[in-house]
Amino acid sequence: MVPAKKCNLNLRLLLLFIFGILVVWIVLQIDIEENSLEADVEPHFQPTEMTLKLSEFLINTKGCRIPAMEPFDPSINKFVFEDEPIICETEKYPPIVYSNFTHVYLDPVAISAYNLTNLTCCFVPFWRVTADAAEVVDGVAHHDIDTLHRYHNQCIEFEEAEKIENYEFIKVTCSTENRTFVDYHSFTPLRHHLKHQKKNRPIDTDHVNVMIIGVDAVSRLNLYRQMPATLDYLKNKLKVVEMFGYNKVADNTFPNLVPVLSGLSEKELSESCWPTTKHTFDKCPFLWKNYSNSGYITCFAEDASWMGIFNYLKSSFWKQPTDYYWRIFNKKAEDEIGHQKRMNAKLCIGRRLTFEVLLDYAEKFYLSTRENRTFSLIWESSLSHDFLNLPKFGDSYYRGFFKRLDSKGVFNNSVLVFMSDHGIRWGDIRNTYQGHLEERLPFLYFSFPEWFRKKYSIAIRNLKYNSRRLTTPFDLHETLLHLLDLGGLSKEGLNRKINYLKHRVVKPKGISLFLPISSERTCAEAGVTEHWCSCHQTVSVALNDSTVIEASNSVVAYMNGLIEQFKQCAKLQLHRVMNARLEQTLPHIKNSDRAVQDYIVTLEVQPGGGTFEATVRHSTNNTFNLMGTVSRTNTYGKHKSCMDNYHLELYCYCL
Repeated sequence: MVPAKKCNLNLRLLLLFIFGILVVWIVLQIDIEENSLEADVEPHFQPTEMTLKLSEFLINTKGCRIPAMEPFDPSINKFVFEDEPIICETEKYPPIVYSNFTHVYLDPVAISAYNLTNLTCCFVPFWRVTADAAEVVDGVAHHDIDTLHRYHNQCIEFEEAEKIENYEFIKVTCSTENRTFVDYHSFTPLRHHLKHQKKNRPIDTDHVNVMIIGVDAVSRLNLYRQMPATLDYLKNKLKVVEMFGYNKVADNTFPNLVPVLSGLSEKELSESCWPTTKHTFDKCPFLWKNYSNSGYITCFAEDASWMGIFNYLKSSFWKQPTDYYWRIFNKKAEDEIGHQKRMNAKLCIGRRLTFEVLLDYAEKFYLSTRENRTFSLIWESSLSHDFLNLPKFGDSYYRGFFKRLDSKGVFNNSVLVFMSDHGIRWGDIRNTYQGHLEERLPFLYFSFPEWFRKKYSIAIRNLKYNSRRLTTPFDLHETLLHLLDLGGLSKEGLNRKINYLKHRVVKPKGISLFLPISSERTCAEAGVTEHWCSCHQTVSVALNDSTVIEASNSVVAYMNGLIEQFKQCAKLQLHRVMNARLEQTLPHIKNSDRAVQDYIVTLEVQPGGGTFEATVRHSTNNTFNLMGTVSRTNTYGKHKSCMDNYHLELYCYCL
């Protein structure tokens, strides 16, 4: 029989041993927290007053605090309403011609309903043509070379249905005795030259497809308001990871997607490969080149192409940038049968919503290439670019799009990046503090195949951990590069990269989201200028405050300086200050400088009634310096018709 004292001693030793193991485990967890911390939590929304005294934060670190906001906060509710429905199907655009994955066909029910007798139909293929070298001198294009195209020499007749085997784009014409109907359809046959190149490589567990689906000008919170059904499917079925602190780095689409695609700022891109707007982008190091060189089939498609990412007041591409490139189709279709134009975009192509035509093309691409390695960028602007409340008309279709791809196994070997570039940039909501923040905080979601989540569990935990960190388009670029080398996502690969970053004196502005991002990271370290930074808390300031007036006048003087050389532009004058806030960097924020004061001012100028927002730094020597750029917060339409500089058009009121 063992003595009681010895039993007690053994018990105490056992407890001490367990306690020691527990302490060691806790220390190790703390030590590797930056390596693989789990943060898979849902956002907790509290009704908030948009003042400094916010108790809830989406991001709450030593380097950044971003307040948590309610999607239906009272301060913005009046701007959320049911917009006018979009009606595409009319007598002029009856639903008589359809297409699926492989065929174009007629709908006999619709033909009968519209009483279309003696109907004859034919289709003519067309395609993009590369301009002659003489038309592009030293990378400079002197006209729109991205719209050159050629039609087939005959219109091919068909009756009930026709298989489209070798053509991507067709124009369909149907005629009766006294009426003619035109429609456009696009396809994604696996092109012959790809079948015989290195790009005919099968997908496997050493590679993953990358799908970037973008919706222009939608903040994270507006996605909650406008597309709840889509969001529900993404969260519950595709198990997406939501990036709560994704902060834009510049004003509009182009300078926010350039970092995603190249890892460069717009200024760095200009210095690297794009000296002027007359130069094409052919020499620029966009991601699809990396993926193409690794044997991936590439695709780039966007709607509202007249204001396309690389086209608006720019020279786009000389040679087709990706294997599948949709622009010429969208341009021709919108020009000929586009209608229901609201502000900048034609919302319909014939009888279909423009964004639906884009998603149908994307779906065909994913299905026709699902056995291959693919990289794609699908960017939708038509529905969302100009209006806060129009995206709700896409909710059901987006949900169905993701659901169909899911049911056909597309996501079994694909990483989905569902994203936007910024929130809505104009309208009355922008004159609220919540609207100011939402414009800087677009949505970003990731979905991974189940096998990927298991195989690269540490990388996924890091990404979830980073969901509560300040992140940017520069980080997204590094993440997309990381997906090209899945070996780098192993535990050993991640540790090598972490050790490399630890020993760098100056941290790069872009860090893969599969690596831990420091809690001390600030906007400056992440490549976000003060004007776009969402990490500050602010308090309201009286509109007649003398410092506010001086700051506002300095903004007007800055804008006049920019347009002074353009004699067609009127000189601007301060009409009124609409809003003023003082940024207050909280004591716990790293590297805070309390010797300066940063004011966010919203003002109206005349002539033209343009409204602008700027961040102005007031120093102790009573000087005022603009921090970053000046944002336009209302639309400018034809006011800038005399200006062809896309940076300056928002400031110009044409005389």
